[in-house]
Amino acid sequence: MNKDKWNSLPNDVKKVFDDLARDQALWTGKYADDHAIDAIEWAKQKYKLKVLDFSAKDKAEILRLSKPLVDDYIKRANGVGLPGDQIVKDVNRLKEKYEKEYK
Repeated sequence: MNKDKWNSLPNDVKKVFDDLARDQALWTGKYADDHAIDAIEWAKQKYKLKVLDFSAKDKAEILRLSKPLVDDYIKRANGVGLPGDQIVKDVNRLKEKYEKEYK
């Protein structure tokens, strides 16, 4: 829904949407994750798909190579008055928290 449509809704209707936001996000995430798991299993059976995990060394290299991108984001965010460092810290903290909770 676009912003104009949202703004045209009565406050009690907006509240219903707002109150359901977390449940909807959890449901959608689980639905998408389950679908991905099913699709991967299908591809393994039908096309002999192999899923490989990155080694710890490869993961570290990916982080090293992507650091300039993250640094650039922080710089651009800071440049428009946003707390770029804090945003990145929060994203990493939440990623770590929810990876444990939803794996």
